[in-house]
Amino acid sequence: MQTDDASNLFQTDAALEKSDARRLKAQRASKVGDPIQLPSKVLALEVRNQDGWVAESGWVARQVDLVTGKARRVYRGHQGPCTSLAFYDISQPQTTSKDTILFTGSWDKTIKTWNTQSRYFALSRLPSAYPPQQRMPTLSNVFW
Repeated sequence: MQTDDASNLFQTDAALEKSDARRLKAQRASKVGDPIQLPSKVLALEVRNQDGWVAESGWVARQVDLVTGKARRVYRGHQGPCTSLAFYDISQPQTTSKDTILFTGSWDKTIKTWNTQSRYFALSRLPSAYPPQQRMPTLSNVFW
């Protein structure tokens, strides 16, 4: 029976010291720069004002306050990892208000459209010209 677990093998004192030094260095480095912890891996990031907008492998897009590190809004609805995001600003001619539309793309081969002010899901679209050999849709080449 073979094992890759180093704790089950004989090791020299030098190897043990080196392993401990690596573990301590990793512990110290884990807090350098005050990192923001998220529940899943970030696949895309866009920074707008004081917010980070992230597409995550956990099937969601998230608006994160970069000062506090807290999630402001979570956009759920994809059936696969959310791999890309893009924004479109709409100016209202009669008012000074501006709506922002968030587009998210996923491995589920859909692009979802969200109103960022109301958090309402607006539209889901499967691009008709989606190349079968391409695994991930990118918003720049399949939506418009």
